[in-house]
Amino acid sequence: SVPVSCFRYRALAPLFVDQPITLVGRSELSGEQDRGDPHAAPPTGRLVEALGPSGAVAMRGWVT
Repeated sequence: SVPVSCFRYRALAPLFVDQPITLVGRSELSGEQDRGDPHAAPPTGRLVEALGPSGAVAMRGWVT
């Protein structure tokens, strides 16, 4: 196992303490563009997402 050196995330929608969330991730490296800032450099690392009760992505993060 490799220690986490960086965690970068972007909030896309609200999450509330009294509602369930689902955490999902991909084991492969991802270079997906951070859609919040079209001029930002694409993040790299393993993609982790928090889904709200409707299944929509509420938080998107990259772990390196």
